[in-house]
Amino acid sequence: MVDNFKQEMKLPDIIPIFPLTGVVMFPDTYLPLNIFEPRYLKMIDEAISNENRLIGMIQPKSSNVSDNKFTFYRVGCAGKIIKFEETDDKRYLITLKGLSRFNLISEKTNVKNFREANIDWENFSQDLNKNVKSLDFSTLKTTLKKYFRSKNI
Repeated sequence: MVDNFKQEMKLPDIIPIFPLTGVVMFPDTYLPLNIFEPRYLKMIDEAISNENRLIGMIQPKSSNVSDNKFTFYRVGCAGKIIKFEETDDKRYLITLKGLSRFNLISEKTNVKNFREANIDWENFSQDLNKNVKSLDFSTLKTTLKKYFRSKNI
């Protein structure tokens, strides 16, 4: 099922990733982003030049600020650029639509100075299956309440 869908969608095994602390994207959600850092402007340029227009959002675990080295959590979510606007001051305002979660296999900084990841879609085939019903909102609400209570939020 995933392989057929992956082939239909032409889902790549390598995508650019955007490690943004505190920002999480889920399948079928929308994420507006303001892109201004030169390496990420290059990342967006490359992503919109590809047919799939995918960017992987992933959380960094930690970083060494002096050499900009990150370790990442194992799961991220790929989003498709569905809206793109360039501002007068050379920033990009984009909107990603969450497509599917992925497992991070490996990552590296490419020659354009942004991160690319080798990813695996297989464990999240339900994200790619449009016929699967998602959990109802009350289940999400109950789970979030428990989480917020445990964190004293």
